[in-house]
Amino acid sequence: MEGQGFNATLYLGKQRLGTVIDDASGGPVVFNLSPEDRNALDEYVQSLPDITCTFNDPDTGKPATLKPSADLFVSKLVNRTDRLKQIKKILKKPTMLVVLDKGDVFKIEYMREVNTKILTDYQKTYPDHFVFNGLTDDEIIDALESHGLC
Repeated sequence: MEGQGFNATLYLGKQRLGTVIDDASGGPVVFNLSPEDRNALDEYVQSLPDITCTFNDPDTGKPATLKPSADLFVSKLVNRTDRLKQIKKILKKPTMLVVLDKGDVFKIEYMREVNTKILTDYQKTYPDHFVFNGLTDDEIIDALESHGLC
């Protein structure tokens, strides 16, 4: 086993396209889609911008780039969904979830629900910290990506 695998159902809006499987063997993601849906997915993914890596290309000394692929696209969707579920589960408890400037994530547990006053007071005291409480799902994903956590 190479890493964490997944089985997922792929949707476009409310339309079920099929299933995708990463068996964690180090091989490619398996797509169980109709040929039309697979072609549409591939066309969409090819229209996305190149992926900038966190490491440098040894030939250029600049950040390496990858062409987007259906494998990478679906894996990223699954990872984002997993991270969102983890955060929402934490936030159901009387907890504040915070990201520090340098990208460290920590949670502060309270004995009672985290209300607006607690959040406001915290943000006044620590204006450089990013607080997840009160964000929509899309805002949480955007915050994770902007802090390099997704």
